[in-house]
Amino acid sequence: MEYAHFDLDNLNELQQELTENCRLGTGPMSDLDPNNVHNNQSQNPKSKRRDQQYICRDFVTALSLCHNVTPTFPDDTDKSIVEF
Repeated sequence: MEYAHFDLDNLNELQQELTENCRLGTGPMSDLDPNNVHNNQSQNPKSKRRDQQYICRDFVTALSLCHNVTPTFPDDTDKSIVEF
């Protein structure tokens, strides 16, 4: 990901990359799963850098799981004031 740049202009490219990766694996870090039939790592998974498609999927998964957008109401009497 250190060389990747994703923005609105190439959002389709990111979507295709994520779709392809989701088709190949059942969950995050599927490139390190020895039971994955699409695993292209050698027997020692630390012997090779991870492919960008796997890093992108793991990043999007982590962001979606950890990003908390639960609204809070700082004033209990006035529910029109909402903070995220």
